[in-house]
Amino acid sequence: MIHALGDLTLNPEWSQDQDNGVAHGTDDSELRAQIDALDHLTCVWASPYGGSDTGIITNVVWVTPEQSAAVEARLVAKGLECFNQSEGRRCVIQTNTVDGAFGESHFLRNGIWLATKYTNAGPLGYTQNIIDNLWMGV
Repeated sequence: MIHALGDLTLNPEWSQDQDNGVAHGTDDSELRAQIDALDHLTCVWASPYGGSDTGIITNVVWVTPEQSAAVEARLVAKGLECFNQSEGRRCVIQTNTVDGAFGESHFLRNGIWLATKYTNAGPLGYTQNIIDNLWMGV
């Protein structure tokens, strides 16, 4: 999977600045507030040299069943397509423009919410690879 990310670097130094704008796997302000309020990890795949038009941001967020249901309800309300996948719920949206592709992918299962936002990146199987690693042997 790492090879498929090309020149992107995991958590480049510049991405650690709180004001860099790359802290959330969603553009939705309500979901961002939930991510900030809950225990989470953030992974940023981006240029090592600073912001660009290519990258992936993923939050691994610990949620209660009630929080998970609220997240899914918000995703549905925002127009994401949700479906069953890998014993969880996956919600996705993508927009293609002349400037490229951007979108979000969310996955909810057993108290974990994966929130991913991508711009001109997102190798095939990215979310599934995370799912396979988090729930390996379960």
